[in-house]
Amino acid sequence: MKKIRWILLSGLLLALTACGTLDVASFWPDAAIKIDGRTDDWRGRLYAVEDTGVSFGVQNDDHFVYVCLLATDRRAAAQILRAGLIVWFDPKGGKDKILGVHYPLELDANELPGRGAGAQDESARREQRQALVERRDEIEILGPGRDETNRLKKDELKGIEAAFANADGMFAYELKVPLAAGPESPYAIGLSSGNLVGIGFDSPRPDVLQGGRGAGGGMGGRGMGGRMGGRGMGGGMMGRGGGRGGAEQLKLWLKVTLARSPSK
Repeated sequence: MKKIRWILLSGLLLALTACGTLDVASFWPDAAIKIDGRTDDWRGRLYAVEDTGVSFGVQNDDHFVYVCLLATDRRAAAQILRAGLIVWFDPKGGKDKILGVHYPLELDANELPGRGAGAQDESARREQRQALVERRDEIEILGPGRDETNRLKKDELKGIEAAFANADGMFAYELKVPLAAGPESPYAIGLSSGNLVGIGFDSPRPDVLQGGRGAGGGMGGRGMGGRMGGRGMGGGMMGRGGGRGGAEQLKLWLKVTLARSPSK
């Protein structure tokens, strides 16, 4: 059982409890949301999951869903950067992994700072830094067809936008995904405002990175051992005790009621 509460500049406004999937409401944006890895557009619109150091928020208009994830816990932030993150969408409001946005991508063990042959050599360190830069520019779309995977440069992807920022041990992530498919949005959830949508956050423990990309059931491809055929992820979040050095595994599903336009 988890508790979630509103984050407001003035403090706590409302406390909720939920078991398994968290039922939350999306907000209608007051202004255009810029996908830049900052939380300026999310003031007063984030839920904090108690005892995890992780907060999330969902907003939508008639055309897009916007998702924010904020990790203020250093271990959680470092774990997401190492192991990557997939945000899943189920247009039926459940926990089926129908459309996934994989960003940032997981790091190969040899790309981690201080790892790999010749890691103490300056040229090797430059290669590691370059690999980190390239990971920031690549995004992977999983689905909507079973086993369908497409990896693209961010500037090649139409409709979907994603960005993250990492500073002072904090990780901030923003995602924009079209509700309906069209010429400028080939990948979309397949919904309209006012409906229910299932949203899942999936990041494995860092120890799956031993031996390089995809080793030990990593996230390359369908994540956490493949698309789970409707079983979905567990309802827990940041499960304790897993991972190297006490790092935790991010697993969370939301059942989100999309907002309707105030003018309707």
